[in-house]
Amino acid sequence: MESDAAAAQAAAHDMCVKGHAEEIARFGPLMPCRNISPLYPPLPLSEYDMMERDQGKYVMYFGAICDAMREVVAKDQLSHVDAVVVGPGLGRLVRFCVAAAQELDVSVHVDCLEANPLAATALQQGLCEEPAMAGVVSVFRAVLTPGMSAECLPAAVRAKAGRYNLAVSELLGCFGDNEFLPELCGEIRRLLLAPSGIQIPATCTMYVVPVTSPSLVQHIVKSGKPMDAAYITGLPRDARILADHGLPKELYTVRCDDDSCSAYLSAASDSSCR
Repeated sequence: MESDAAAAQAAAHDMCVKGHAEEIARFGPLMPCRNISPLYPPLPLSEYDMMERDQGKYVMYFGAICDAMREVVAKDQLSHVDAVVVGPGLGRLVRFCVAAAQELDVSVHVDCLEANPLAATALQQGLCEEPAMAGVVSVFRAVLTPGMSAECLPAAVRAKAGRYNLAVSELLGCFGDNEFLPELCGEIRRLLLAPSGIQIPATCTMYVVPVTSPSLVQHIVKSGKPMDAAYITGLPRDARILADHGLPKELYTVRCDDDSCSAYLSAASDSSCR
């Protein structure tokens, strides 16, 4: 099994390298932009289509979902699995959950919690209308926030609170995780997951590396933007990584499937529905 996992990891790495080169050749590097909020304004569907072309990432997600589905079914002797996907985008992770259950010959229901109204509508009008997904997938417009109460969840989801066998999220941000992944994974576990359930991702590791690029500096200066702000950006051709052997260093790691995530919740967090 370890050799299979290593082979999948290596294949996913190669896919990521190839996909990155193709995106750069087609669109050029992403220039600095400020994403003040991961929710507003809502990302257009074209952005989701771009992100869901990342074959390497989704190879790893599919393998993790299949392994998790197999484990929860065997552990609890299940004939039906309740799964929840937080941040489903255009539905790739939802399809993976359904496919994994079909492979094990068990029934499944997947609830989707999507904050972006454009993506939620696209799922309802697209994925949910497919004959194979009828009665299998439900889509809810919902915004998860750190410290929220169960009363803020859609009624159908609230009825299953603490009973989901599998929770999958794709909330990874671009700059130092600007989408509160550890905090929200803690909330997913606290509000939704059964005691024996499995959450994906199980861990989250942040890395940091110093980079210099004259063209990035010139772009920010010409744009009249502040130099001391945080930006999401690609790496142009003149970028140089200022680290030993060009390797990033681990900043911190949190487990998303235990109580360590609660350490990231503010004692003053607002639990009211917003």
